Amino acid sequence: MGAAKQEEATLIALIEAHPEHPGALRYLFDTRAADIPANQLNDLIELARKKVGEAVAEDLRLGVLVRTAAFAEAMTLIRRVKRGQRTLAEARMLVQVLFGTYQFRLGLRYLTFCLRRWPNDMGLLDIFVIRGLKQGQGQAVTRWLDGLSATLPEQALLGQRLMVHGFRGDLDNTLACYEQLYALGHVTPVQRETMAKLIYSKQDPATAQELPARIGRPMEELDRPLHRGGLAGLMALEFELECADRAHVDRANPDYSPRSVGGCGMRVI
Repeated sequence: MGAAKQEEATLIALIEAHPEHPGALRYLFDTRAADIPANQLNDLIELARKKVGEAVAEDLRLGVLVRTAAFAEAMTLIRRVKRGQRTLAEARMLVQVLFGTYQFRLGLRYLTFCLRRWPNDMGLLDIFVIRGLKQGQGQAVTRWLDGLSATLPEQALLGQRLMVHGFRGDLDNTLACYEQLYALGHVTPVQRETMAKLIYSKQDPATAQELPARIGRPMEELDRPLHRGGLAGLMALEFELECADRAHVDRANPDYSPRSVGGCGMRVI
């Protein structure tokens, strides 16, 4: 039996022995909901219903539906089990359900309502920025971030601004945000990938030699070969090869100068 299955078996045995304490059940559903058969999950929820009540059982069921992407069923359950005042965890799930059922405008409106109540919750803010950008609401996202500039931690604000600039393909501003995060020692793998992709598509190899001093080498510092770093890793590898080739051409042809083609990231001589 693998480690994951052994953990599942241990948790299920613990739940069956002590169903009056739903903590283990919540953890099981949070980490394994997509792997456990539906009938077994239903049996555990019914056990919780008998021991700790309807409200906890419905919360557990809603969590399972959201984590298994059964958004239509989740919306039906939310409408049936109406709450006068939602908790932060419930609000996060409702946001996922709204976007999962393609109610994008309503989802953004509800997100802004939630952010007024929980203005510094990074989970809600991440969703708001990503969804807002995808829905063409970049200006609204920027205004919201400006309003949080006095209260949000510096690294959190920089991370959100990097996401906005990266989405817009703004190399200079993305570099500025990344450089500050790099100096603070708070760069995430996603931010590294964003930076690598943008460098590949926007940076001129002729002026790329200054980048390592400013921002290090985003993908190489993940401590794995670039060719194993997914698309961003392959982009970083190709860009390094292009820079090396450019240096060789410069030495052999002092009058050489590259030109970009249509902003698509391809370059020709």
